[in-house]
Amino acid sequence: MTIKKLAAGTHARFIDYYKDADNWSGTPLVGGNVGGDSSDIGFLLNMKKANLIETFTDRGDVFLDFTEVGHAYFSEHG
Repeated sequence: MTIKKLAAGTHARFIDYYKDADNWSGTPLVGGNVGGDSSDIGFLLNMKKANLIETFTDRGDVFLDFTEVGHAYFSEHG
């Protein structure tokens, strides 16, 4: 599967979240060790549009869940 590489900022943030996932049982906390700044909203939106992630809320915190496409993207571009 060939997946077009994201814009530089979104790509870097995706890779940071992906690498941080091990610290959160595979579903990193938005703003935990990565992100949480104002630019994160755009990065997350771009990742969602590319079908790389889904988000969910638990007790008021937002977490990322990587899709199959997201795992494939990391394999190709991480």
